[in-house]
Amino acid sequence: MTSIAPIIDISGYLAGDKSQIPKITSEIDRAFRTSGFFQLVGHGIPQSQIDGMIKQTAEFFALPDETKRKIHGKMRGYQSPELRESLSSLAKEGFFMGRHMPGRNRPIVEGNLWLKEEDAPGFRQTMEEYFAAMENLAVILLRLIALGLGLEETYFDDFAKQPEGAVLCRFHRYHPTLPEEGDDVVGLEAHADTSAVTILYQDGIGGLQVKNEKTGQFETIEPIPDAFVINLGNMFARWTNDTYLAAEHRVLLPTDKFRYSAAYFMAGWLDQVIECLPQVLKAGEAPKYETCTVEQLVTNFRKEIYDIHTPGATAYVTVEES
Repeated sequence: MTSIAPIIDISGYLAGDKSQIPKITSEIDRAFRTSGFFQLVGHGIPQSQIDGMIKQTAEFFALPDETKRKIHGKMRGYQSPELRESLSSLAKEGFFMGRHMPGRNRPIVEGNLWLKEEDAPGFRQTMEEYFAAMENLAVILLRLIALGLGLEETYFDDFAKQPEGAVLCRFHRYHPTLPEEGDDVVGLEAHADTSAVTILYQDGIGGLQVKNEKTGQFETIEPIPDAFVINLGNMFARWTNDTYLAAEHRVLLPTDKFRYSAAYFMAGWLDQVIECLPQVLKAGEAPKYETCTVEQLVTNFRKEIYDIHTPGATAYVTVEES
C-alpha cells in the first residue's frame, strides 16, 4: 500500500550532487499532485536541535498559567487552551512567533512576545534558532519545487526572502482525551493551509491525518523521528491551477499523553502577486482563481478566523518586540 505521505530524501541535493536533482524533484512533484504531502528526510537539521525545540516547548507549556498569560496574544505569543464543544475540557494551547520586523506599520505585521529569561531560561534562543533553520529549509524546498515545475531554481527566492513576509511558526501542545470521550477525538478541525509551504514536526505521539482526495477518507501520517511533514497551501493551488493539492488535514487528540508539534508556515512576501503560472496551463485551459496578493489572501483568512471564532475581536494587534 502506498503511503499518502511518501518519504523523500534531499541529502543529495544539499550535497551538491546534481545527478540526484531529477529524481528528487520528480518525487516532490508526484507527491504534490497526488496527495499534497510528503515526509522529508536528509534535510540537514540536527536531531539535537529538533529535540531541544521539543524540550523547550514542553517546558514552556508546563509553566504556570499566570506566567504564560504574560505574553497572551492573538497571532503572536501564548494562545490559551481551546474548549472542546463536547466537554468543557482542554483541547490545545499554542505559542506563535514569526519574523521580527521592527518599525513596520502594515496591519498584519506583528512583533513577537517573549517571557523574561528568568521565567523561561533558554526558550527564546532555542525558538529563534529553530525558526531560522525553518527559514533556510523553506528556501531549499521552494527551489526544489521551482525546478519540478520547470522554473528557474531561484524563482521563488524573492517571495521567501523579502523582509515583509507573512511567516509564522506555531508550537502546540495537544491535551489528551478524557476517558468518557473515547478515541478519534478531533483536536484540530479539517482545513487546508493558506500558506505556500508548511513544514511540520510532530513528536512520536502522532495524530496528523490527511484527506485522501480519491476516497474521501482521512489517513494517518505516522511520525518518523527525523522527518518533517511537508505540505502545500492555497497559494500553490492558485499558482498551479490546482495541479498541486492544498489537501485538507486534521489532528486527532492523543489518548494518554500530551502531543507536541511545531508548524512553520511560509506565506511569503506580502506584496507578492499570486496568479496562475503559465507553465502549468494546458492548451485552452483558463485560470480558476483571480489574481491577488499575499497580503490580501492572509488578511481575508485572518478576518474569517476572527469573525467566526472570536466575534467582535480585533484581528490584528501590533506590538513591540523586546
